[in-house]
Amino acid sequence: MSKTFLSLWVCVANLVAVGALCPAQSSEKSTNSDAHEREILVTRTLELGAGPNDSIRREVDIGGFPPGSLLDCKVSVRNAEDRTVRFDRVEAGCACLSITPQRGEIAPGGELVFEAKLRVVKRPLRLVHTATFSCYDGQLPSLSIRLGYKLIGVIGFTARDAEVRIPNGSGTYRAVFPIFADGVEIESLLEYGFVQDSEETNSIRVSLDMKSKALVLEIPESVVSDRSLSTELFIENIETGFSGTLLVGISKQSAISIFPTKLRFSLQEPTPTSDARVFVAPAMVLDRNHPGDVATPAQMTASIEGKRLRVEAVRHGGKLTHFKIYLPSKPLDVSSEVSELSCRCEIVGHKTKAVVFVPVSKSVLSFMPTE
Repeated sequence: MSKTFLSLWVCVANLVAVGALCPAQSSEKSTNSDAHEREILVTRTLELGAGPNDSIRREVDIGGFPPGSLLDCKVSVRNAEDRTVRFDRVEAGCACLSITPQRGEIAPGGELVFEAKLRVVKRPLRLVHTATFSCYDGQLPSLSIRLGYKLIGVIGFTARDAEVRIPNGSGTYRAVFPIFADGVEIESLLEYGFVQDSEETNSIRVSLDMKSKALVLEIPESVVSDRSLSTELFIENIETGFSGTLLVGISKQSAISIFPTKLRFSLQEPTPTSDARVFVAPAMVLDRNHPGDVATPAQMTASIEGKRLRVEAVRHGGKLTHFKIYLPSKPLDVSSEVSELSCRCEIVGHKTKAVVFVPVSKSVLSFMPTE
């Protein structure tokens, strides 16, 4: 499904609806800088020293607003303490916030009104946001106020972009992209899909999981059989007209990997039944196609210079955690010209097989028996 333009009458209705979403305690007034933009006036009061554990750090909930709104917040601070709160400078926590006055004091029993001009986030990645300003008396903080607000009528993705790497042999791969939404419980009020349709995107199924608040893609592996794909998703609230987009890159990757990237053999502790010198290296296999409820995601055999090595699977709680690869008890026929050995690991995964060559330092030859 590709994005479509709303009709004119719906757009007009949306503008009216957005205006109706402003909090009841807020009012509007024209700004001098832009006759077309309206400031939303918000007034709040807080009291210092009102509780036994009062702090110079305070939080104020200023309400909910549409993205991009310009707020004129008047925060009245009353001093119920027995000390004077002084400040000679004010630092704003973001460029979206400006504060007046920049210096002053609040005597015991006195009151001071801070005027905070706040530009609400335009392209959000979440619903709840904060903006903080801090007052300083010299180098010492004297007061810090965090303004918290929620965006209304919005919907979008929790990221700007995402990369999907489909493991070989997966067949159809399921990718989940979290969204955030305010007050949307009816799926029919949402439109979502690809911004531009293509032959590749037409074979991808897009669905909305309202319970987990996520957009879900079911991607056939064939979509990226010969090349990667770059596309863009959108989700839109039809009632308010707010929308969000997500750039998505889709490519293939090997289903099976082995770690570490270089095998390191060490002397194993003697057992009660044997004091033989045994050298072993741990290796962990990652099978990206293996479902979480399968206890054994992979099987592995290993060899060096054609000599089969003993491989032992290690499990905890019934689940495979890693493999142990043992050096042979018989000598290897290795040319003196070889500076680096490789361990050939043949891995049988849940859906695919792979042969991975893992480097092994030639110093392991000193551990091996000789004729």
